[in-house]
Amino acid sequence: MMIPQHTWVTKLFGYDLTVEYHSGKLNTVADALSRRNSDMPAVRAVSAPTFALYDDLREEHLSDPQAQELRVQLAAGIAPNGWTLVDDMLLLRGCLFVPDASLLWLCLLQEGHGSHEGT
Repeated sequence: MMIPQHTWVTKLFGYDLTVEYHSGKLNTVADALSRRNSDMPAVRAVSAPTFALYDDLREEHLSDPQAQELRVQLAAGIAPNGWTLVDDMLLLRGCLFVPDASLLWLCLLQEGHGSHEGT
């Protein structure tokens, strides 16, 4: 079963971890996939997740009337319990807030349904 890399990245966000490389004999649990033939040239690549969707949602939070009202309440200290503002994003008990009138709902639903295996 093939699981996309972005699935694991999102699952690991909640953990404080460091990936450390152990070469050759120092890596006692290495398998055939982690070893390379020294005669073969090596290719190194850096990959990082991109979250354009978060940028779009952040822009909506700045312009949506529902989100603006929540921002005003947070600034005045009268927001309902559980609401916070982190990195210009509104969260309710740690979950991202998506305004009712958001244009991102279709994209979010497609992403959610396309990110899992099965029927």
